[in-house]
Amino acid sequence: MLTETTRTQLGSKKAWPVDPKNRLIDFPVSEVYYPPQADVLKELFGNTVLQGRVVESNVQGADGRRFVAVQVEGVSEYLYVPVSALGRGL
Repeated sequence: MLTETTRTQLGSKKAWPVDPKNRLIDFPVSEVYYPPQADVLKELFGNTVLQGRVVESNVQGADGRRFVAVQVEGVSEYLYVPVSALGRGL
């Protein structure tokens, strides 16, 4: 929920030429100011199953957990996923 301070910071008291309330709009996630973009993406896509190719399989985290490095099409960096979270394919 937005506080009055956050509303003021966002400029919600600004006069609009047309009242945008209840209008369906499009905007990129990268332009979301609040809540944090990572929170929005996690809520929307947190349970989405990704598919990729393992490029490194013997990665150990500082906490001792084992990870694989996965190359996913459309993502510029490798994703490090705990072995315990892997589904089919192994």
